Amino acid sequence: MFKQLQNSLLLNHPLLWNIKIVPMLAITIGLNLLFFIIGFLMGSIDFTGNENWSSDTNVMVNFFAVTAAVLITIMWLVYYFRNNAFKSYYTKGRQSLFTEWLLILAICLLNCLYTASYSFAKDLRARSYFSEQEFSHRADIIGMASIFVQGGYNDDGQYTDTTAETAVVQHRDYMEYKGKRYPLNSLFNKALSGFSYNKSEKDSLNELRVKSWLLSNRKDSVLWLMKEFDKIAKSHNLHGNITPQQWFNLVYDYPDFTSSTIVGRNKEIERWDNNQYERYDAVTTVEPLYDSAHDTISNIIKVIDGATRVYPKYYVPFEIIKESYSTISSAWVAPDIDGEALTVYFYFAIMLSLLIFAFRVTSGRSWLIAAISLGILSMLSGVFSLITSSGGAYLFFWLIVTILLMAIYFGYALYNKEKEHSAVVLNTILWLMPWVLPMIYMSILSLYDHERYGINHVRTPFERWLDENASGMMYFNIALILVYMYFVTLSIKKWKGLAEA
Repeated sequence: MFKQLQNSLLLNHPLLWNIKIVPMLAITIGLNLLFFIIGFLMGSIDFTGNENWSSDTNVMVNFFAVTAAVLITIMWLVYYFRNNAFKSYYTKGRQSLFTEWLLILAICLLNCLYTASYSFAKDLRARSYFSEQEFSHRADIIGMASIFVQGGYNDDGQYTDTTAETAVVQHRDYMEYKGKRYPLNSLFNKALSGFSYNKSEKDSLNELRVKSWLLSNRKDSVLWLMKEFDKIAKSHNLHGNITPQQWFNLVYDYPDFTSSTIVGRNKEIERWDNNQYERYDAVTTVEPLYDSAHDTISNIIKVIDGATRVYPKYYVPFEIIKESYSTISSAWVAPDIDGEALTVYFYFAIMLSLLIFAFRVTSGRSWLIAAISLGILSMLSGVFSLITSSGGAYLFFWLIVTILLMAIYFGYALYNKEKEHSAVVLNTILWLMPWVLPMIYMSILSLYDHERYGINHVRTPFERWLDENASGMMYFNIALILVYMYFVTLSIKKWKGLAEA
């Protein structure tokens, strides 16, 4: 069947046959599907914290993805470059070159997306555990519950006394909240441990919400929060050694909330290099291992193979839940593959397709000369920019002028039907034209960045617009490339018909 399909393409669509579109689509789509499945499997989250995939696994998968892409590209080009109807002056349609470049671009893009398929599938799997609304609710519960477990404080009591001749760091044993003083170990001094999914404003509101319950002595609301956290823990088969009611009784100490008992975040805390505890070779009761001098919780400590493990007397499975839900949070707010990341893949595919297309329509000799010339030109421009301390704006300006001069020269050669030496220029134009708009954008930004060093610089509306629309510019430039390449391919077809001398 496959052989018959290839023979049919050879007779009816020789371009599709020569570019090996059927086998390339089968291979690239199949590999993208394979890496998607691998990513979906590896994106699973073990909420018990035992078998989450390590970063080394991601590196290995990405390595194989890149290796596969390189090998497939090499094998494809070996077969694709065997025949070249354009160089052999076979009759071709008006839009044939543009169609051929689009096919090259499609193959390059699919062949570059293996790592993207893997990363997208991992994030998709992480987001699939809960709807966004459900995850938002759970993130709020977990964040607010962090107030009632062992953790950081907003105010450490240190301040700088500037009344003396020299500033002196002082320490006070209280903090202020809502105009009232509380001890430093008060729950009013606790910092909420939130997720990246919740913006800082929402975390601040959740923190105010919990502390308003404490101020108004709303016991039912605090107990409800602990019960909701316990439901989340039990849904993942996680358990502490206290019930929500016991948790409430241990930490709820109205009105100052300075309970001497602190609930641990996990079953055990492993600490290394604690030489002061090496003398313990059996289970014993010691003072706590927390940063704050005001914490007075009883812990059990044991030294095993040089590692100190602290076993809190009371704990809830907060740390394990926080770690798992942080992964889901990142998948929602900062996925590895988003619109901006896809533009990077698209630009890489465009540049690779133009390198292949330029070799296809010119020759290996002119392609190599253009590459060497462009490298030398870029180095000279960079060195001159450094010597003159003109910054990036001049470098971009110089490259833009160079590209425009080459485009003018190619147009002049085409108009006067003088083909000599224009193949090198054509290669350079194909490679550099996609970067004209980004370089103009970066040149303007560089000029504004230079002005920002001035005193009392005020950003203009146009400057703010530039900062906020970098992604939009890149999307527009991709569309622009697709449009102008249509007209460039028409010019190349005319150029090919010119006499060599």
